Amino acid sequence: ALLADLHLPHGSGSATSLLERQVRILRERNIDTRKRLNEMLEYGQKNDILFNKTRELVLTILDSKSLADLSKRITNYCENEFQVDGALLTLIANPDIHSPISSCRMLSIGETERAIPSLLKSSECISGEFRPEELRFLFADKSENLASAIVLPILLDQKIVGFLALGAED
Repeated sequence: ALLADLHLPHGSGSATSLLERQVRILRERNIDTRKRLNEMLEYGQKNDILFNKTRELVLTILDSKSLADLSKRITNYCENEFQVDGALLTLIANPDIHSPISSCRMLSIGETERAIPSLLKSSECISGEFRPEELRFLFADKSENLASAIVLPILLDQKIVGFLALGAED
């Protein structure tokens, strides 16, 4: 460790010797490499935390006893553990189903198509800024301070049966 920090001038008069220049370059590279390594370790630690939170979310979902319980658990977990400013799970009701599930937000296909037509056209996530009326549709009474969102479709047999909306105030 001492050798790495030791600086021995090389007698070459007023000129910098090639050896001193090479040592300085190697030290700078060493410092840069250490910084990068520390950044990689930091990202690795953040990824471990994210993985553990995601695993806990999956276990929480598996422990759900009903759709209402599932909705509540997902919403609470996203808001508390992932610090999203708003979260809401919505299921798209099949017109053949006549009994609504209490405490679980259900909308018809028609309502969804009228509010955000692009929502049902693709099984891809949609993210970005949304108009205030779209945010009200996505988050109901939780939309007041939200400015942007990501909408994750829920698929069953390649058909969208619901979506999870995660919102942010910025």
